[in-house]
Amino acid sequence: MSEHQPPPKRKPGQHFTPALHLRRFVGDQPKNMVWTYDMQKATCRPSIPEETGKQRNFYSWQKADGTFHDDIDQWFEGIEGKAGGPYERLIAGEIPTGQERADFSAFVASLYLRSPAILHTYAEARGKMAQQAVDFFWSTRERFERSMDGFDAAHGTKTDDRDGIWEFFKDKSGYTVEVDHLSGVSVLGAADPIMKTLFNRNWVLLDAMEGTFITSDAPVQRFTPPDKNYGAMGDGAFINPAAEITLPLSPTRALLIMGIALPTTPIPLGAFEVGQLNHQRAQGAHRYLFAHRKHPSVEALACQTASNRDPLSAPNRDPLFSSPDQRRGA
Repeated sequence: MSEHQPPPKRKPGQHFTPALHLRRFVGDQPKNMVWTYDMQKATCRPSIPEETGKQRNFYSWQKADGTFHDDIDQWFEGIEGKAGGPYERLIAGEIPTGQERADFSAFVASLYLRSPAILHTYAEARGKMAQQAVDFFWSTRERFERSMDGFDAAHGTKTDDRDGIWEFFKDKSGYTVEVDHLSGVSVLGAADPIMKTLFNRNWVLLDAMEGTFITSDAPVQRFTPPDKNYGAMGDGAFINPAAEITLPLSPTRALLIMGIALPTTPIPLGAFEVGQLNHQRAQGAHRYLFAHRKHPSVEALACQTASNRDPLSAPNRDPLFSSPDQRRGA
């Protein structure tokens, strides 16, 4: 790029919750708008899906020449482009097969991993690992001096105030380490194995007979009944066949993916089950809930969980399916 040529115009924002998904949650008041509930600010407002769930350069970082690495956002756009058809089939009550099933499995996997909650969690984990590495290599003054000697030799510098640096490092109350969420994008490498697992699991639709589903900036949630955990190995994440992977598709329909036998026809859910799934969405959200209408119950849910939640950890609830013989609504 010529030094006199301005960098290309940037998109106004990148969706962390795709418009393809949010379009299914538009309502009539106002028409064709989705309501965003901000759990940090305790506010709600309507907007069109194209202007909702987005942030400038959320998946891109700037290069030295002023342009941006947009490969991740373009990858998401490609996945969304292929997911539109199978999304329509699911809304119509049909479970996709073949390539369409694979395309929607890729969409669900990417939707899970691209959420701000996941990216921030993995970025924080990497930050902690980096801090632990520094703590190890600077565990003694002798190690610190060797490290500084190596740094100065590599950069042709001479660090004079080593005593000050050493004292500052030891006093952890004097500083905090902030990690940009983009350092967590390496988690996107898990998309392919998750997609294959989802493709090979059993799918069933859930219909809200009472109440309506909401969604969030972490629309795909995973819940494993405590008695199905792997002990010291945790819940096994997606490889555990008892894990319930849920995604609300619209205010009245959701998708459940599991590794156990499931019915072949949609399962009707009452107010309790719908409420539990909505609570799970709020509990796992990073900041935003989305709904097709402004409603006191969603406002209350946002306020109740905003200060008492653990992202990536589902709330305590009864499983929709704990075994093939215990099927709610089947």
